[in-house]
Amino acid sequence: MKKYFLILFMASLLFSCSDDEKLLFDVDLADLAVSFEPFEGGAYLNYSLPANTAIYGIQAKYKDYKGQELVVKGTHTNNQLELFGFNEAQTEVPVEISLLDLEGNASETVTRTFNTKSSAAFSVFDELEVNPHWNGFRVSYPAFEGRAEGIVNIYYIGVNPKTNLIDSLLVSSLPFAADGYTVKYADLEDESIDAVTVIVKSEDARGNVVKKKIFEDVAVSHAGQFPSGNIGFSGSSEENDTKKRGWMYLFDGDVRGSQCLLKGDDKKDYSYRSLAGAEFDGNNVITLDLQNEHEIAWIRIYSHLSAKIPNSFTSGRTLMTMKLEYQFFYPNSVTLYGTNDTDAPEAEWDEISSFYESATLDRESRWTAPAFDEETYLTVDEYDLFQDSDPNYIQLNCDITGLSYRYLKVKINETYYSGNYGLTGVFGMEELEVYVKPE
Repeated sequence: MKKYFLILFMASLLFSCSDDEKLLFDVDLADLAVSFEPFEGGAYLNYSLPANTAIYGIQAKYKDYKGQELVVKGTHTNNQLELFGFNEAQTEVPVEISLLDLEGNASETVTRTFNTKSSAAFSVFDELEVNPHWNGFRVSYPAFEGRAEGIVNIYYIGVNPKTNLIDSLLVSSLPFAADGYTVKYADLEDESIDAVTVIVKSEDARGNVVKKKIFEDVAVSHAGQFPSGNIGFSGSSEENDTKKRGWMYLFDGDVRGSQCLLKGDDKKDYSYRSLAGAEFDGNNVITLDLQNEHEIAWIRIYSHLSAKIPNSFTSGRTLMTMKLEYQFFYPNSVTLYGTNDTDAPEAEWDEISSFYESATLDRESRWTAPAFDEETYLTVDEYDLFQDSDPNYIQLNCDITGLSYRYLKVKINETYYSGNYGLTGVFGMEELEVYVKPE
């Protein structure tokens, strides 16, 4: 009986050894060439597999910054692994490296160490800035060197409109931009708000919150509209009383094209547009004189709103679209300059804001889309409905610099015009408004 149990014991050892042999295959790791290259949030493991037909791939085991074990694998088809999972820069992180055969069995391991660089989610706070902005605040960070992975979340402490309670309100949640980014929040129009608390949180590529920073007492600067009737104008302008075109319509308070709709007359625009020119060569700048120096907050350039209106020049109630051609004359590229010497050369103007979108965008994607919405059917009888609709504009925001200017140079670099109506070098606006820091 004892002899029988001895035989069983020896057999179990034999099978146990056989199982272990299936888990490991014999290979000389001395020929394994590996090197490490740190990146933001981890390191590259560069490898060259030995010339052995039994070797299928490579395996690396290590622990991330949370202590969680991670396993990454590679084959002959590549020569690099990514060892990720870190935020703060690390040194001498151990990694166990083994080779794999065709059946996935691992060899004995060899231990190496690697270093990492700080991730974007960790290092962003080194140079992230929160500064005052008009009716709000501005959060910015510069360009990153290397990989920029993760998300930055921006909040401010305010009243939740759904609960009427103090809460942290999300402003923006965006992936990191390698070239840097600036978020401008300008919805704090309540003049009783003179400061705000801003919270910035960063997340890594796996959704882990990495860092949080609170910026208290960020000043909020408020702005108000400069009286349009006090703005002086110089520049190219088609003055045509018959067609109701002229620079005075830039400042008449009509931000929708209401006069054109109310009159029901497609022969009269009640708008501003420049004279035709072969190119934008000096004809493309208008100068606004604010009479005194002011700190500029922003300007708004409006388009009209499209509507089908009765044509009073034909019999019956034929419908037409008001000022259809204006959609081509609105600018898609504008630069705003400030100066206190109206005769100074352009090289001496201070660029304080700009706007651009591609002229090749589909019409429905342009900022001017509401100017050619041919599905909007309104008659003069529905004028009140038209007046209650939201106006359409682009806003050129300026940074708070403490600098003040008397003259604004609005330079039109390009319009959506592509040859229609036989007019070149023409640009138009429904209305133009200037907003400044109150005295």
